[in-house]
Amino acid sequence: MAPRRQPPQPTRPPTKTIPLTGGSVALTRPNPALIPPPKAPVDPKVQADQEAQQAEETRKEDIVKECVERLAIAAEAMGPQIARELDDLAFELDQWPAEYREQRAGGVDKATGRTLPSRPTLEINKIDQPIQQVLNEARMGRLSIQIKPKIKWKKRKSKREKSSVWWRATRWPKPEW
Repeated sequence: MAPRRQPPQPTRPPTKTIPLTGGSVALTRPNPALIPPPKAPVDPKVQADQEAQQAEETRKEDIVKECVERLAIAAEAMGPQIARELDDLAFELDQWPAEYREQRAGGVDKATGRTLPSRPTLEINKIDQPIQQVLNEARMGRLSIQIKPKIKWKKRKSKREKSSVWWRATRWPKPEW
């Protein structure tokens, strides 16, 4: 077995002792590995651009956080309604649960060995009629603007009176006849 090597000891920088009248002072040279390199001067425009980019990233992160929070609130609020709607759509497609459909399916009787015909599974769609009624009402509705004048039209006998009513309704001031 080879002897263990000891890790190298850090070398101490050389010291110089200076005798003074009140005593002596030991001066050591600093270790260059421990001195950080000098920082390059930063251009104020570059620094301002970096701060603006950092502020923009922070703003975008805040927007994303707010969107995620609002999505969670919306999902919590709309979750039960969406579940009911999906349940209604599934019921419209297939009104019989799978377990009941299997019970009504034909097969072989275990006791007698006879083949049993399948029993009917009636599906009476009572959901489609109200849906179609709402859709048809929307299709048949008159989607137009209805203008109702404020002037109460009176039935007049002469053309002159009718024309004056029309004249008042379309132009102001009233003409002198």
